[in-house]
Amino acid sequence: MQPSLAQTTPPHTPIPGTLLGNESHHDPLSAHILGIGTAFPPDLLMPQDLENFATKWCEPSERYALAPLSKTLMVNNHTQIDHRPLVQKITDPLLNQPEPPKIRDVNKVFMDKGVELALTAAKKALSDWGGKLEDITHLGE
Repeated sequence: MQPSLAQTTPPHTPIPGTLLGNESHHDPLSAHILGIGTAFPPDLLMPQDLENFATKWCEPSERYALAPLSKTLMVNNHTQIDHRPLVQKITDPLLNQPEPPKIRDVNKVFMDKGVELALTAAKKALSDWGGKLEDITHLGE
């Protein structure tokens, strides 16, 4: 059996005779993905660097005794993930203090750099869609 046009068409492409292809038949309870955008920070963290960073503020005896840290390191060491994107260089002074950074300082980095990445991705999604900002009625994650 041949797949239907709806099964083989990308989700943000109008299909003739459907809601997206016939704007006069609007279903207010339905939502559609009309554009997709992504953004990644430029810096990368290698697996060994993650382990070094994650254990920086732990005593050697604590490194594998702390269950969440132990699980994170196990996943890090037993997957084929080559690198992880970073919003902050691993050499940044914030990440290289004698004590772990305060949550308010980590949050400030997130609010600056994370919001900037989200805005970049949103602009790419708008461009991908090709519509007008004022026509957006729903946002997803």
